[in-house]
Amino acid sequence: MPTTLTTATASAPAAASLHAVASSIATTEPTPLILVDESCCTTHLRVSRFHRSLPLDERHVEITPQLDGADPTRDFTWQSARFSIIDAQRLIDASLKRPVLAMGRFFQKSHQLDTKRVNENFTLLDDWTDQLNQTLTHIWTSASANATTPITTSVVDAKLRVGPRANRSTSLATINNTSTYTLTTRGQVWTIAHALTYLNAIANLQLNLARLPTPIAATRLTRDVSLNQPLRDILTQILSPAGLIIQRDISRTHGLITEYRLVKPLNRPRPIRLPISQFGGTTRITSQPPVARAQQIVGRADGWLIESTFELAHGWDADLENQTSTNYSRSSNPDFDIVADVYRNWVLNEDNAYDEPAFDLATYFDDPSIAPQPLRFEPNVTLDAAGLRRSVIIEISLNAGTDWQIYDGSSVVLTNRAGVYFNDATLSSAFLTAALAGNARVRVTASLRSPSPVIIARWRGNPFAGTSPPVNIEVGQAFRFQRVATTSRAYADVQAGNIPADEIDDTADMTQWIIHATESIGSSSTQTHASAVLPGAWPMLQPGDRLLDAQPSDTTHPNHFLPWQTHGSIVQSIDVRYDHDSTTTQIDAYINPMSAMNPNNPTSFGGDQ
Repeated sequence: MPTTLTTATASAPAAASLHAVASSIATTEPTPLILVDESCCTTHLRVSRFHRSLPLDERHVEITPQLDGADPTRDFTWQSARFSIIDAQRLIDASLKRPVLAMGRFFQKSHQLDTKRVNENFTLLDDWTDQLNQTLTHIWTSASANATTPITTSVVDAKLRVGPRANRSTSLATINNTSTYTLTTRGQVWTIAHALTYLNAIANLQLNLARLPTPIAATRLTRDVSLNQPLRDILTQILSPAGLIIQRDISRTHGLITEYRLVKPLNRPRPIRLPISQFGGTTRITSQPPVARAQQIVGRADGWLIESTFELAHGWDADLENQTSTNYSRSSNPDFDIVADVYRNWVLNEDNAYDEPAFDLATYFDDPSIAPQPLRFEPNVTLDAAGLRRSVIIEISLNAGTDWQIYDGSSVVLTNRAGVYFNDATLSSAFLTAALAGNARVRVTASLRSPSPVIIARWRGNPFAGTSPPVNIEVGQAFRFQRVATTSRAYADVQAGNIPADEIDDTADMTQWIIHATESIGSSSTQTHASAVLPGAWPMLQPGDRLLDAQPSDTTHPNHFLPWQTHGSIVQSIDVRYDHDSTTTQIDAYINPMSAMNPNNPTSFGGDQ
């Protein structure tokens, strides 16, 4: 994995000064300068295109050789060299600033045919983009809670896990001089801040989390994140659901390169005004009017997991009962398959599939919408001495339920329904005698999960403009809902504190999460996309900025409608094309109707202060 640049500790440039620069740029150099191997400028190469995009601020640079007078033997040198693309900006006080647009190596060569000749273009792969392409081959985990020397473990099956299998350590470890939580067998939930700090430690990402708001930093991951994939995918899975982006600032001072990688919310953009009308040339804008229709953001977590003690019903044909005891032995009956379920297959009958009283799921889960259907027994909510969820407990009674004892034979918990199967070659004589006499009973202490998800929803948008389809967000077991019912034989001991239980109700946490999601998560039905082609280069503009009060000199849209003129729009990507005759910048952006709802309230934009 490439070595990253030294990270600057200074804060990002102030929004006010950037606002002034973006509003009053006097002149810029025709094209960026190209340094080869950090030692010299070259006149044989020219930047023809520079592209930046959300959410990770990836950068690509296309370089075109100047064929007139160029030495073709330099081609090999270019392919093995390191490039620095330096922009030149003359500020309003006539001072010159030289920020670094990108640094990296030759990536690929392409050919482009025009009417006169074949042009060779070289693509520069930015160091950060190259790092994002890498896959972690190993991860670091500490040998003990206070270990300072981590050990190496294979990453093939490693994941940041959520729900009951959450695997964040409870104690901090030091990895690559970073204090971080690590992976463990069974642990705590992973939050966004925990996950990013861990990645900083094991992958040297040098992400700055200073601008990460506390509620977002504490937001839980909602899905397992595999570490056996490119870093780009890992970061996207962590950042995107929370509406987070990365913005980079690379500067060069006396030959020293510093890079600042800031993690920030997309809905807290830096406001930038583009005084387009002050510049000559034509501005082409295409867009659609903003859509602010009401839309529901729906979070759906796995249903309640409730532990109880269930007495089971007969899961066999009653006509096959009361045969000789040898017929019910797998080892003595050649036609055992005919009676294989008799006295062995015990079911809850939650789907009403057997000629026995059906178990009432609607009453059990206090949800009248739940119809009879197959479920399955899961481990208990109560915990054992090691702090793990107790397995399904199977008990039998030989005297019609007066006394109970743990079943000590071979048994299987069914997976296609709630039930158990006694798998002994021959049932014990005591149990079979009681069964033939009609006195055998079976009960289990286990958990059932409601088939109805826990749903928490919030609305956004303007209901007077109509409604858009809801956005459903499946969060699985990232938020948990589980308890011990009064019908569990362990209930009294749990209440008395004699038996520990992993009871949890994440309603409050999930509510806060869905409130944040409502503010930050966008969809095609609630965002208006716009594209503008501006004359010249706009080097101070970044993906993630909010554009304000742009006044076009020409527009292709009817009624000269420019969405960000009133409400602002968030820049998604910037594409600058440098030409011998003219330079243009294409900006792709989108409008968030949450901002459009209340343009007079600055807090509705969440702008940086």
